[in-house]
Amino acid sequence: KIKLVKTYDKVCENLANYAAAQTDDKDRVCSKFIIVPGVNDREEEIENWLENTKKINPFVALNGVLIDGSACKGEIIIPDYVHEIAPEAFYNLTVGGNECSITKVTIPETVKEIGERAFNSCKSLDRVIVNGDGTIIDDYAFSGCENLRSVSLNGSIESVGERVFSYCSSITTVNITDNIKSIDSFAFGKNSVSNVTYTIPEK
Repeated sequence: KIKLVKTYDKVCENLANYAAAQTDDKDRVCSKFIIVPGVNDREEEIENWLENTKKINPFVALNGVLIDGSACKGEIIIPDYVHEIAPEAFYNLTVGGNECSITKVTIPETVKEIGERAFNSCKSLDRVIVNGDGTIIDDYAFSGCENLRSVSLNGSIESVGERVFSYCSSITTVNITDNIKSIDSFAFGKNSVSNVTYTIPEK
């Protein structure tokens, strides 16, 4: 998996690991994505690359992995060229006082994995729709979305991990497909469930 962090060495390590099947030359892999003129400027260069990329497309993706969505606002649909949402891809929106302004997210069948804490603490998020096709939802993916009210898990879901929707205190409606292979017993942990309506199709 790619997890974007703000140090040159770590970015190179993750990019290189992801592209290991293509080459074992880490510097060559990194240079395909990030231009680094000097050692002292490496971190700044990564920041500049990321900011410039977001101006072109708010969905920053490498090889089909969405690594940053911090430029996204309002109701969004994840593009169908994305097959994985990296850990903390949208969680980074809350770092440094920048509030997440996503209100609704629709995730298409092309996305096979939603990474750990991908949307963690996106406090403006009101509705989540996952249209699965063997999709894995990793631990804490939507944890801490305190204004999230509606969740729809459609299609084929391979697994829903630990505390995926924990600390989502505003949830009132959960629509669950009959084709979820496994769901962690604490997937909705730390929520008040007394006013939640769960809709599960009959077999």
